[in-house]
Amino acid sequence: MISVNNFEYINTRIRRRRAQMWEGEKLEHLLSAGTLGAIAQQLGLEGSGADHFKLEAALVRRQVDETAMIAGFLRGARRRFLDRLLLHYVKENLKVILRLWAKRRPQSEAEAMVVDLPGELSLDIGKFFAASSIEQFLGLIQDPFLAPLAPRGLKEFKDTGTTFFIEMGLDAGHFMGLKEAGSGLGLADRSSVRPLLAAEMTGRDVLALLRARLNYGIELDRMRPFLAVLDDVQAEKLAQAESVEKARPVLEFLLGGRVARGAATISELEVAIWSEIRRTAAAKFRFSLDDLASPASYYYLKRIELANLISVIEGVRLGLSREEIRGSLLPRAGA
Repeated sequence: MISVNNFEYINTRIRRRRAQMWEGEKLEHLLSAGTLGAIAQQLGLEGSGADHFKLEAALVRRQVDETAMIAGFLRGARRRFLDRLLLHYVKENLKVILRLWAKRRPQSEAEAMVVDLPGELSLDIGKFFAASSIEQFLGLIQDPFLAPLAPRGLKEFKDTGTTFFIEMGLDAGHFMGLKEAGSGLGLADRSSVRPLLAAEMTGRDVLALLRARLNYGIELDRMRPFLAVLDDVQAEKLAQAESVEKARPVLEFLLGGRVARGAATISELEVAIWSEIRRTAAAKFRFSLDDLASPASYYYLKRIELANLISVIEGVRLGLSREEIRGSLLPRAGA
């Protein structure tokens, strides 16, 4: 146990690490790597090999280990909140396992694609693949927020075989857990992380609802049980829009004009949402000294860094040009 204040200590450490992130010129330099092996070498992950699944999984694991390390220096409600943030990666692993199980793919595929997470975050892939029914599969989920919300998509799975609604339930459960953990924070911490949580949760609800309505013709009533923060009035207005363009007035209200005005498609809107999350996290991190916004903002900045690194890996794997890869990176619009 270190003798100095734990929060002051970890705050100092993550500020040093912030300067080492793959952003700006450093990320630009990575675009010239040319091969997955060269990327792995620059990232310090030579042992991961040149397989893109293994390289991406190693990046995720490194980020999880770092966030877990940060959480380990916190106590009480702050520790519980960081632990809930980490459940994002468990949720994503569950989605991968679910999709492959539902398609009756071999367990070996899941073992190759699922990120090996540490300790209590790990999942027993074999147990899930041994499930003989979707009820048995979902019964293996232990988290108190994911477990009750994932079955909300059970009927749709049985009717169509799609995992979409179960995955929506997992997302909703994750956010319910985050909201509960956030409510247990002290006033200063709660206020400091609220903009970050609101940006991600609102953005997720908006994107999910627009995709469901515009891409798949799914009625609002089928989506309501899976929305984390949108109220009925907001959801109704969004669901009535015939396009992203027609949804702009409600998008400006929900997401802000800077996000809504620059997007003509759902994909562009998603980019704008995450660019805004990055902008918010960077500002929070810069000015946070003794509240939880510092580690929480760092978590979001690292998630965006991870997304960018994976975009570079996938771009190199697919033989895209540097300009094409650069165009897929966050942030956009000068964030």
